[in-house]
Amino acid sequence: MTWFEMEQIERYLDWLETQLDQWQLGRFQMRMQKAELASALHKAEIAANNDTSNSVLKEYLVELQRRSCQCRRQIDERLKLR
Repeated sequence: MTWFEMEQIERYLDWLETQLDQWQLGRFQMRMQKAELASALHKAEIAANNDTSNSVLKEYLVELQRRSCQCRRQIDERLKLR
């Protein structure tokens, strides 16, 4: 995974976190974002699990994974409420 791809995921997570904080997503939108999150998380997991000697890169990927999982949990909880 390139730095550009990681930055794209980070920008997406920034946007999604804002949408979740402001309760801007409806049920259908949350389901769509959950699919997008699965794709982003999968990419980050593959990159993090590869033998990377760059510790900064590894930390960045772990942070992206953490944020992705947190967003997914929020969406799951909200879908249960509706």
